[in-house]
Amino acid sequence: MMPPLLRLSVGVAAGIAMTLGAQLALGQGVAGGFRQTAETPIQRLNAAVQQLGIRNCAPVFSQAGAFLFEDAAAQFVIQPLGPDTNRWPTVVTMEGTHPVAGRAPAAGQTRLTTLIVAPAGSCAGMYNQVIYWPEPCPAIKARVFKSYGSERPLLARVRQSEANPGLQLYLMPAGVAGCVSVKKELIG
Repeated sequence: MMPPLLRLSVGVAAGIAMTLGAQLALGQGVAGGFRQTAETPIQRLNAAVQQLGIRNCAPVFSQAGAFLFEDAAAQFVIQPLGPDTNRWPTVVTMEGTHPVAGRAPAAGQTRLTTLIVAPAGSCAGMYNQVIYWPEPCPAIKARVFKSYGSERPLLARVRQSEANPGLQLYLMPAGVAGCVSVKKELIG
């Protein structure tokens, strides 16, 4: 005979598995739209949003996705953070290739982006985009992010600047001569 706590744990795990299985069967799981055959990343994102039943904020996902994908190759996972996608935030985590002028699309830097949209009120949200650059941070700041204000140290090695209060940039040295940029922007 199982101890009461173990019985409770097994029962909870079975309930979660049944709920998750039902969500996945309905296309409402973590990877909703992940294996769709639409041609472009934005088409796949729009299909996943529709498949998950997101109505109120669908245009925000589409607009933000088009901006973040930049017509480059990308793959993503979309995950609602609650049972009702029109009341709870939804997170899209995407890996893409950041286009680099004068280079083939596949030769760009890898970027990892997290987009969060909350349907309450105005479908506001934010995204964080992380890109590794094979150049020193001062060169990246001057060439790519020159419209951002003056830098200030966050602690020791990370430099922070803003284009406006809703658009922030963090630059951190990486490797021998590289840089990691973290761009954070409020949307909606």
